[in-house]
Amino acid sequence: MITDPKPLTIENVQFYKKAFLKSFAEKGNMTVDLSSITDIDLAGVQILVALIREGSAQKKEICFTGTVLLAVQAHLQLSGSGEEPCSTGEQFGAVIHAACQ
Repeated sequence: MITDPKPLTIENVQFYKKAFLKSFAEKGNMTVDLSSITDIDLAGVQILVALIREGSAQKKEICFTGTVLLAVQAHLQLSGSGEEPCSTGEQFGAVIHAACQ
């Protein structure tokens, strides 16, 4: 669990990578609450894709929850993560999981 969320941007990719890997090691399946993400860029989308792929390789489930902030929705659309805005973590999860297959 990430207790001090930061923008999911290039500046914080290493922070999130370590946090995600630690969570995998400790808990297995993972839920990512996107409501705590205040900003995202292409590096942030890439770390989420890598997270899903790593989870799949380890036979672990990754779920997304929460309300996606409007600014984050806009950046996700610009990154090519779906044609329609994803206002919930569940919607985003469906789009990003489909893109990873």
